[in-house]
Amino acid sequence: MNKENIEICVGIKRETEKALLVDDSSGEVWIPKSQIQNDAEEYIVGENVVLELPEWLCFEKGFI
Repeated sequence: MNKENIEICVGIKRETEKALLVDDSSGEVWIPKSQIQNDAEEYIVGENVVLELPEWLCFEKGFI
């Protein structure tokens, strides 16, 4: 993990070509796939995953 990135555990609610709708138990938020640092091939709706995101995005989306 890059020190400027943060890992968050979220549930995948919905997926589009360019974004994921995730739920971290405090609410649902759209995350652009272009900002996800993990190298996942696919995401499964209903699964919980750990995403590595830039720190600035975590602040902006209210994860931290």
